[in-house]
Amino acid sequence: MESGINTCSHAGTIVSAVLSYGLNMNQEVLNRLVNRSLVAAITHDNTRVWILNDDDENPVCVVKRPHPDIRHVRSAQSHHGHASEVSEVPYFNELARVMSVASNVVLVGHGVGKANAVNRFLDHLEAHRESLLDRVAATGQANIAALSGAQIVREARKKWSHVDH
Repeated sequence: MESGINTCSHAGTIVSAVLSYGLNMNQEVLNRLVNRSLVAAITHDNTRVWILNDDDENPVCVVKRPHPDIRHVRSAQSHHGHASEVSEVPYFNELARVMSVASNVVLVGHGVGKANAVNRFLDHLEAHRESLLDRVAATGQANIAALSGAQIVREARKKWSHVDH
């Protein structure tokens, strides 16, 4: 199984750790997220996570999707899904691990329909981690690539304020 890279910001420093998706994320980072309201900006390649009520523009952690080895097989032998699904399960499992310690999460994605990674992540939770669905406080769309971390958190706060908690 390929390793992913999680980049975690702690006390103003950025620490990069290579880990196998079968191992636990850095416990220090998870401890910082326990019972906190989070913002997760989910894209096809990575998810940046902030604490909702923190003014730090830098994410607390970034969960990066692994890039699988490309294997050429005849089309009759290949998985009949889409290329975007390759390595999605371990990526979403690692993101679910982060979400499992939070009190609630505002999920922000961009794109529509199946192109929106938030929708695919919610489908994954429904199929594999249904107990985490109640932690999703709100979802929304934003042009994630064009926004700074502070702008993403500000948009998430607006979504959060419209939700009956």
